[in-house]
Amino acid sequence: MNKLDHFWAKSLGCTEQDLNFKESKIVVRTEETDYNRDRSKTEIDIFEHQDSRIVSCSSALEEKLRKHKNTILNEDITLSNLENTGLEIKELLGPAFLSHTTEEKFRNTKAPNCRQLTQKDSKKLEQLKQRSDEEEIENSIGDAKIQNCPVFGKFIDKELVAVSSYQVWDQTIGFPDVFVKEEFRGNSYGKQVVSKSTEHILENDLIPVYRTLEKWHSSVGLAKVLGYTKYATTYLLKLEE
Repeated sequence: MNKLDHFWAKSLGCTEQDLNFKESKIVVRTEETDYNRDRSKTEIDIFEHQDSRIVSCSSALEEKLRKHKNTILNEDITLSNLENTGLEIKELLGPAFLSHTTEEKFRNTKAPNCRQLTQKDSKKLEQLKQRSDEEEIENSIGDAKIQNCPVFGKFIDKELVAVSSYQVWDQTIGFPDVFVKEEFRGNSYGKQVVSKSTEHILENDLIPVYRTLEKWHSSVGLAKVLGYTKYATTYLLKLEE
């Protein structure tokens, strides 16, 4: 847990003690990590862990957020509550279920006809992306390519129907994603390929961390079945430039 706390404290701009104290605060991200590298000055992370709420922002937003400290730190995180502060909100993403597992807690599942893809499977992977909803692909496996990261696939009658890859963050976290072709959903294929990804993450001495929106109940259930336990509830607040 210490490595996980250290990673999130560094990414958010707080201390490990901040994550575990019953105190909420606004902090400024100062160190660049693989998690926050692409954050713009107008993007804010809201991180609820244990009984604390950490609101992480750029230095450009710190003063503005402190003017609305009581609402941001103490009220429920809803679009209406945040809009009442006068902040010009572009988008609120969340609440999201952020979870992790360990070798002891991980529950591997049977995964027939699942394997790590090779260069020979590149065409099938690209066809799966091209024939699927563009936004769903962007929000799941994105631009995952076999030559850049491990990708695991589920095959039905030689057709690639589900895939999972993972990103490595700061040589500490393995962050799996998953996509299942629409007509094959509801058959536990997502669980099977994520199980393969998680197994590979653990074999490489990384901490598996899985995140999904709480409203996607099947995705939350997938994580729990594999032995992932909740670490935090997170939100991403985007303000107008």
